[in-house]
Amino acid sequence: FGKPVSPVMRRLDNPYLDRMSNKKRARFGATVIPKTGALRGILQELRSGGRVAIMADQSAPIEEGFLPFFGVQASTYQKYAGLLVRQECPVLFCVCVRDSFRFRFRFETRVLEVPGNGNREERATGLIQNYLAALEETARKYPEQYLWMHKRFKLRPDGAASPY
Repeated sequence: FGKPVSPVMRRLDNPYLDRMSNKKRARFGATVIPKTGALRGILQELRSGGRVAIMADQSAPIEEGFLPFFGVQASTYQKYAGLLVRQECPVLFCVCVRDSFRFRFRFETRVLEVPGNGNREERATGLIQNYLAALEETARKYPEQYLWMHKRFKLRPDGAASPY
């Protein structure tokens, strides 16, 4: 991508591994943005001309809200999208695809459309829906590479049955 990308990540449970992995990332110019309090770190990075990677495919805190993923309501990070819409920055969907069992990978990317109509909240929801559609398409295309064991639907809207 030509410039370092700063990932938003949860600190690793093992402090030694956390320091070691962050040190390795720093060698390539990346700064890890801690997931706790990430909105402020993302904003700083974007305002300084940096690039940010947000892995938003995991279960979000219940207060973030729910959107359909594979037809099932799933807790989904929405505050990140609101920030990206406010900053009017381009948003890429990027996935690393394994080409073989010899550790050969390639990136597939596409620009995600940020809807131009509606208020910020509606535009952010549209961005998330475009992201989830791209993620569903990728999981259908490479089902053996999606992390299915992650309990994406563990948090449920009030009254919704567990799919597990």
